[in-house]
Amino acid sequence: MSAVITLTPLNESFQTKKLVISPSTIYKIGRHTNKSTSPSPSNLFFNSKVLSRQHAELWLDKDTLSVYIRDVKSSNGTFVNETRLSPENKPSAPCKLNSGDIVDFGVDIYNEDEIVHQKVSAQVRIVVRGATFATTPARSLDSEVMLDSIMRQMVFQYQRCVELNENLESLENGVEEVSKSLSWLETGKTRDNRNNHHYSRKSSPHISSLAVPSTKHLDGERDRNLKRSTSPLSSSPFVTEAALNEAELAKTNLEAWKARAFTAEARLSSKNKSWQEKKYLVLSPFFIAVAGIIVYMGYWR
Repeated sequence: MSAVITLTPLNESFQTKKLVISPSTIYKIGRHTNKSTSPSPSNLFFNSKVLSRQHAELWLDKDTLSVYIRDVKSSNGTFVNETRLSPENKPSAPCKLNSGDIVDFGVDIYNEDEIVHQKVSAQVRIVVRGATFATTPARSLDSEVMLDSIMRQMVFQYQRCVELNENLESLENGVEEVSKSLSWLETGKTRDNRNNHHYSRKSSPHISSLAVPSTKHLDGERDRNLKRSTSPLSSSPFVTEAALNEAELAKTNLEAWKARAFTAEARLSSKNKSWQEKKYLVLSPFFIAVAGIIVYMGYWR
């Protein structure tokens, strides 16, 4: 007659342990101190500083086929369903274990608000070969092993879900940061477009006025155009390409009108000069005729 006992960790302080215990054999529970007490799935030694070297004992009673546990003067105590079995450094009376009980060895050690050393916390499952406890449904060893395999798969799936959830949160944070960056870039682009439109409207009246200048104000327009070409607006990064093209067109028109003005001035000057030359030719016969009349009248007197 034997029993299979399984300890499933509740706080990741150890790996699942499963061992077969025989009647009238005492199994020691304690802290890992040497090679002989190295933790394994088939013993009850743990790599935890909150356990004593000899912390507790566990055995199967051959008469009742019940599993019992007791504390053997541990410093941090043994707890069954959150009930301490004995005071510090004092042995306890045997305590019967049932499937589903929660067993804690030691207590959590804190440094301010942080856990420095974890207690060993486990849920107990017990199956006796050929018999079952009245507190649990009957199940064979094969079904117990199958259930344990299913539990391990569930734990693995849960850990995987936690990792996926963390990755999803990280991805959502990344998307939010990218969205903020795009919004900032869009706002900057809109602001630049508004500035370009503002400066284009501001400069258009001046450029339009230069497109068809009059001869009377040609020199004044030339001076204003020179000042405008050297103003900060001409080198402003907000002036659009269309505005620059319009300015070039106005400049070309201005040069054309200047050429026309100079041509007209040259023609006028040429006509004045021709008149000055010809007026003497026009007036000479007139004076000759007048002189002839005067002489003729004097002769007949």
